[in-house]
Amino acid sequence: MRERLEPLLLRMAMPTHTAESFVEFEASALRVEAATSPGEFLECDHDFHQALMAGATTIRLHDTVDHLWNLTHYYRRQLLAPNGVTRRSRRADIFAEHRMILRAVIDGDVESAEAMLALHIRHTRKLVELYPEVFTHSRAGGPERTC
Repeated sequence: MRERLEPLLLRMAMPTHTAESFVEFEASALRVEAATSPGEFLECDHDFHQALMAGATTIRLHDTVDHLWNLTHYYRRQLLAPNGVTRRSRRADIFAEHRMILRAVIDGDVESAEAMLALHIRHTRKLVELYPEVFTHSRAGGPERTC
């Protein structure tokens, strides 16, 4: 659902973006890249996505996308670190995808921005589908209980 709704929200927000917005988007992308801990990374990543969609005036869609973001937070955190299954971190891909989304937004290319954002979200979903064993040690997004 997020794969469909977040790009729609971006489409709705893009007409409201200004030169000042673009400067903030760039700064936000740099903060994601500079993050040193998984928690900081995820917080900055969320801020980047929120900034891109900030101009859209539909509160219900914003709330829905935010709810979906929160539901998938655990999976994104698990994919940040290299592990024995996926063999590498998702971080470098995220940086490149953010840059492509940002370029399309700055260029005013709504279709490409939507497509890149959908692809960005899809990559994480596909990794979750391909490597479910990375996530099987948990229940409801938390650590497995031993007692």
